[in-house]
Amino acid sequence: MAVATYVDTDAGLEQVAQRLLARPRVSLDLETTGLDPLHDEILLVGIDEYAILGKLDLEPLRPLIESNTIPKVIFNAAFDGMFLQKRGMLPYKVFDPMIGAILLKCGLSTERGFFTLDSLLRRCLHISLSPQKGELQKSFIGMDPRLWIPSQEQIDYVCGDTEHLQRLSDYMQDRLEQCGLLTIWRLENAVTQVVAQMQIQGIPLNKDAYVRAVQEWEIEFDDLENALSDMLTPAILEIRRRKVEADTQTYHEWIDQHDQAWADWEREYDAFHPEATRAERRRELQARDRQWRAEGHPRPALPRMESDPINLGSHQQVREALRELGVALADKRRNTILRAKVGQGDDVQVLLNQLAQWSRLQKQLGTYGRSMLDSLDADNRLRCRFQQIIKTGRRSSSKFHDEARGVFKGANLQNFPAASRLLVQPAPDRRFIVGDYSQIELRVAAEFALQKDPHANDALIRAFREGLDPHAEMAAVAFGLDLKNLQSRIKEGDETAIKQRWAGKTTNFSALFGIAAQTLAVRIHEMILGQDPDYMTPLTQQDVAQAKRLLDTFRKLNPVIMDCLNDWRRQAVSLGYTTTMSGRRRYFERPARDDPDYQFKRGSIEREAGNQPIQGTSADITKLAEVQIQRAWHRSGTDAVLINSVHDEIMAEARADVADEACQVVGKQMEKAYANWIKQVPCVVEVGVQTQWRH
Repeated sequence: MAVATYVDTDAGLEQVAQRLLARPRVSLDLETTGLDPLHDEILLVGIDEYAILGKLDLEPLRPLIESNTIPKVIFNAAFDGMFLQKRGMLPYKVFDPMIGAILLKCGLSTERGFFTLDSLLRRCLHISLSPQKGELQKSFIGMDPRLWIPSQEQIDYVCGDTEHLQRLSDYMQDRLEQCGLLTIWRLENAVTQVVAQMQIQGIPLNKDAYVRAVQEWEIEFDDLENALSDMLTPAILEIRRRKVEADTQTYHEWIDQHDQAWADWEREYDAFHPEATRAERRRELQARDRQWRAEGHPRPALPRMESDPINLGSHQQVREALRELGVALADKRRNTILRAKVGQGDDVQVLLNQLAQWSRLQKQLGTYGRSMLDSLDADNRLRCRFQQIIKTGRRSSSKFHDEARGVFKGANLQNFPAASRLLVQPAPDRRFIVGDYSQIELRVAAEFALQKDPHANDALIRAFREGLDPHAEMAAVAFGLDLKNLQSRIKEGDETAIKQRWAGKTTNFSALFGIAAQTLAVRIHEMILGQDPDYMTPLTQQDVAQAKRLLDTFRKLNPVIMDCLNDWRRQAVSLGYTTTMSGRRRYFERPARDDPDYQFKRGSIEREAGNQPIQGTSADITKLAEVQIQRAWHRSGTDAVLINSVHDEIMAEARADVADEACQVVGKQMEKAYANWIKQVPCVVEVGVQTQWRH
């Protein structure tokens, strides 16, 4: 290990920065007072053999950090990027070995801690770090950067982490190149700084309005709970009555058995021990009584009829009450409840509708109710932590644990309640910019079909090339309608026409996932309920039959797309992975041929694999757009930042007077990213300036 050099003066930092600029590549690692850049600070910056005091003015490092020619190897670059961006520097040309390792295992099961630096050094380079590493790491937490002076062990520690990073990066690069993953690694390396920016920024919330919204949810929830209690309590009381009746009979049967046994013991004892005292007789009979109970005759409790109303939070009670009404329910998830509606009478349809609404509100209040308001930071912004890569190639978000302060903070910003998005509002001098790819998954599917067969003439391909609405076209064919008439009725607000288009839209997207007809029927029904909570039309077997016709229509109209889906299913089973247009891989755990569950596991792989290249390519396009937008604004000095992303929707925030200009950048870069892979299907991007988060 090279001797660590401690830099604690501005003059020393100037000299070191110049030396580092002459290097072909550097490794970088930060040690901070905690995990939250809003409240924590940099204590040490480790760059190769240099340990630089974090409280110095780090401006001399800007040319290095923002250089697009000098590679910087940073492990977990999204974390370090948050602290560097907080200091006003956007890292370019990042190489993150952790991201490389995740790409090589994407979709596969790994044990907890697999992607830590210690684990990867041990697995890949057979290097074991010092057993004191954990204690040294904790020694930085909670320090006051104004007063803190590092020990020699802490100085050596930060440089010890940088020592092996370049070798680990080279190892990952070799493996990624063998798998054709270098392009996607470079993209995801750049995305680390998009993630860092979004995690720092968060979304601004109108707290007062949100509190009122939560109060309205609570009122609606209470009303639903009272209505459901009125409908289900009689059923649960009847179940309890029958149980009390049965238990009472059991109790009296036990009393009769016990009385008979006691009489037998008395006769037997008196016959053999006529001279026994009353005390001796009582002790012997009590001993026999205890033995009799222990041998399988425990005294049952005297049953008592409970008159409490049903506890809707009890899965068991709800299942029992519904079973009493002739409804079998595996769980209380919204989709399961709606699926149970098929074939039921009107009264049960109404009951299950309300139970589905209750289930939605229960989850909404539990995740995004008053407890979430406690996660707001002092600036009334809500933040999260993103998992940059999940198995589909997209990202997910969640609340996070601030270990230094022992609290959980934030929320899942990608699943923010649609009804409350209007309460996500920027400051008066700021604006939102929201860009969304229109029907991108369908467009990606059409592009894949054209790559497979340049002469493909699937319905989706024709619709996109001719600028038609593929959802209305699907509905027109499936329901035997005139397309122009249907579109005219949709524009006029005809409810039937709108619901028919919803059915076409749900079919187009659902068919790519290989779902069953009953699931599609439920999804169409749920989409209508989402727009009209009072919609009480029953969900019937005819709806399921209609859903099957819709799926059959999609397959008939889009044969080449269906061939692509089947190709990917076969590839997943034979090779163990599928690929996107960029080369991103989603791996699958292939079962052994002699596995007793082989057919079931193979079927699961085929169901998941069918849509993976489409979702993954959509993710690649969106992520590339985010990187290009972030860098375009950074290079031009535009006061605009990325704050959130929900699948194919990009959300940013800009100063009001530059919002229109920033909006043009979003539209241009989204189209440019799309054209990087989609060459034959037109791009449609919907982008606008907003004062509320509207979709």
